[in-house]
Amino acid sequence: MRNASVSDGFVADSTVVFRASVEFLDTKDFVYAIAAGNAGDLASASGMAGDDSVAHSFAAKYEPAAKTIVKAIGTAGQGMASISGRLLTMAANYLAIENSIAAAMTGRIDTSSGTAQRAQECEPREAYNSLPMVTGSKEVHEIPVVGKFWPQGDPDRLRHAGQVWAKCASLIDDAQVNAGRYAAAVVEQCQGRALLLAATPFS
Repeated sequence: MRNASVSDGFVADSTVVFRASVEFLDTKDFVYAIAAGNAGDLASASGMAGDDSVAHSFAAKYEPAAKTIVKAIGTAGQGMASISGRLLTMAANYLAIENSIAAAMTGRIDTSSGTAQRAQECEPREAYNSLPMVTGSKEVHEIPVVGKFWPQGDPDRLRHAGQVWAKCASLIDDAQVNAGRYAAAVVEQCQGRALLLAATPFS
């Protein structure tokens, strides 16, 4: 059963908006888990490039790029939390408009929960800071890399790191698809200026 409010300029289904808020909050947890999991999975690849000049040249490019990517994943998680909080606020407001009983219920809804300053929600963990160094291994292998060799590179660790990043990319795609689906449900079933503004990042 739909709980839709129809007024001048907007149509809002509070149930749809509330459900989307919860789904975005779940997506926030999923995105943060991607960042933490990626850093954790790469721990076993520490020292994968060896410790010679070629390894350090690679590390100078790889490590800053890796930190930037994982930090950006955390920022995306913050965005999911922010959207969740805004949608929850909107749902509570629409419930208040619908009837006095719903308005009484909104007093028990924490509309700021999606953006509360808590350890698990605002990326203070900074997963990107736990990424391992790629230099340090003393093993000797002949691995061709763009016409050069990494005499100290560990092929198993390098291969593992590649697999971790590929899995990370796949999970990010999943999160993006999920977020788009949640936003689409709100846009399709509700109308109004506030909802149009909320939908802008997804159009």
